[in-house]
Amino acid sequence: MIKAVAYMRTSSSTNVGEDKDSVPRQRAAIEGYATTAGYTIAESNWFYDPAIKGEDSLDARPGFIAMLARIEANGVKVLIVESA
Repeated sequence: MIKAVAYMRTSSSTNVGEDKDSVPRQRAAIEGYATTAGYTIAESNWFYDPAIKGEDSLDARPGFIAMLARIEANGVKVLIVESA
């Protein structure tokens, strides 16, 4: 299995929360692809930015910045997202 990291983002605060489907939907899509394609994602390699719009700068995305730091530290070369 090839190691990967996963990144999820929810653009609206109205879609953030335990009762919302954004994170479970994204996670299921990412896990499904990873399993089919032969990737493994450790629990510590999941990153999420809630209520961050696509137009927001990278500096405003703490989850994305943490993901980049993890990639730099552990050498993982694959990032999986639900969709571009």
